[in-house]
Amino acid sequence: METIYKVVDRLCVGVGYLGGIAIMAAMLHVVADVVGKILFRAPIPGTTEIVTYYYMVAIVFLPLALVERGNRHISVDLLAEHLSPSVQRKLIGVVSLASVTFYGLLTWVSLVEALEKAHVREKVTGSLILPIWPSRFFLPIGCGFIALLLVIKGLRLVFGDSRPLDDVEDESH
Repeated sequence: METIYKVVDRLCVGVGYLGGIAIMAAMLHVVADVVGKILFRAPIPGTTEIVTYYYMVAIVFLPLALVERGNRHISVDLLAEHLSPSVQRKLIGVVSLASVTFYGLLTWVSLVEALEKAHVREKVTGSLILPIWPSRFFLPIGCGFIALLLVIKGLRLVFGDSRPLDDVEDESH
């Protein structure tokens, strides 16, 4: 189980970092567009479309598992904070396993949609004709990795392994 977790963990971190790279790329792209527009009166064609259909989708969906790995998603603990720590861990485990259903379905539905859009080579027409079907795969990739991570997290917590998810990586050092 630990080996599987380490592989999934590394993949989740890598995909999450791709979201970070998308943030940097979006910033550089927009700055270059503004500089080109102001200094040279030559904006970069398609900046709005590329930012909207590629960078933003990558920024939102690729880091989902990385955020979950660090327990950084928004949570409200009105009732759970009054439970014992062991019950809280088990409850988080059960909720994690239940969340797998949601993310698994979202992965499946968005993958089917992405494959359909790839088949028709979906594109958008703005200041240029931009194929957008490749960015449709960011959603199933992000949701798929968070689903995998939640399976592992849920099983660990339900069966009594209370270490945070990122402790497994630290053991190898």
